[in-house]
Amino acid sequence: MEREVMSLAEMWALVDRTERNLDRIERVVEKNSEDFAKYQAENAKSFAELKAQIAKTDAQIAATSAELSGVGITNGMLTEDLIYNALCDTMTFGGATFDDIDRSIRRKKKSPDGQKIRGEFDVVLYNCNAIALIDIKYRARIGDIDYLINTQLPKFRMFFPQYRNFKTYLGLGGLAFEEGVEAAALQMGVGTLKLNGDVVEVNDGNLKIF
Repeated sequence: MEREVMSLAEMWALVDRTERNLDRIERVVEKNSEDFAKYQAENAKSFAELKAQIAKTDAQIAATSAELSGVGITNGMLTEDLIYNALCDTMTFGGATFDDIDRSIRRKKKSPDGQKIRGEFDVVLYNCNAIALIDIKYRARIGDIDYLINTQLPKFRMFFPQYRNFKTYLGLGGLAFEEGVEAAALQMGVGTLKLNGDVVEVNDGNLKIF
């Protein structure tokens, strides 16, 4: 097949159309580039605003948490003060009378495998053959009963082996008790000490000797 030979006029027309198409493509690319740059700028601004808002929210959460933590610590200390003072006045718990009382006892020792073991005991009453170990919480929960019996008591006996064979009474104190905790504690033979205003309500009848 013979190829058609373009005239010079046709060639210049083709070149002109090609240039116009290239100009149009260039304008489209340029517009798309401008739109993309604008989108990037707007997106960067939105991201910066979002990042700033997240940082502000995080700061507010941290401040609120610190404030609530401070309130909890303050109320916890007040609860411990009131319960300790009430026990100082009576020096009795579980039907036993005691001669001495201590609070905020802290101990630390190294285990045979090199681990550091720490213990902190809120209130302890003593006489010649019995002790009362009182664990005090800001808000007493059901898990605190198990913690007192299976963690605090064994740890106390490890730090103070001289009391290992003493009669031991356990008490759970708190500014407030979650529903069912008082009944569960008494069922397990653990006494309860609950704040009611400035008065400490002690329920220590028929306690188990641990």
